[in-house]
Amino acid sequence: MLLVAWAVIVAVAIPIALLSRDNKPVADREALVVAQQLDMSLTALPRYGETLFDNGQVAEAVSQKFREGVAFQDIVPNHVSLAVDPDSIVLRVVGHDPDPKTAADIANTAAATFVEALNAPGVGVGSFAVLSPAEPNMPAHPVQAEKDALATTLTSGAVALVVVLAVGMAAGFSLGRLSPAHRDDRRSGAAQDPLF
Repeated sequence: MLLVAWAVIVAVAIPIALLSRDNKPVADREALVVAQQLDMSLTALPRYGETLFDNGQVAEAVSQKFREGVAFQDIVPNHVSLAVDPDSIVLRVVGHDPDPKTAADIANTAAATFVEALNAPGVGVGSFAVLSPAEPNMPAHPVQAEKDALATTLTSGAVALVVVLAVGMAAGFSLGRLSPAHRDDRRSGAAQDPLF
């Protein structure tokens, strides 16, 4: 009986803990930065872009415009991040915020600062520009949308499974307690099933 109770408690507690986390939906909006001319190797671009993005200039620009009171070190990657696909001249600057307009504004501010930093060295690196600014009404990145949908489906499935198991166990327990054979055993003083 105690083992069954612990199994039910654990099975119910885990999904509830997952659901009770701070699950404010986050609207990710991305601005695309492109290398119009690339003077470095294509394989070096991702690392170079990540280094410049993380050096503090982007975080400073976003912090000054949007995130007063938020720790500077939390701006990147919690409020804005860089996604770099290998062997691509496109760099994706992604703003994160529950409000789609704010997420787009963060991405655009970060992208403008990032382009300035990319273009500062000039010769030897290349020439960069914002190819496509972030828009508030654009859909989330397909990969992120798929991840969010999968997480929602898994969480819903886990909750449904727990509810079905709990109801089934409660019904089985009640039926076992109320069965005529069980009542007859109690009246006659017969040994009882240790699970009930």
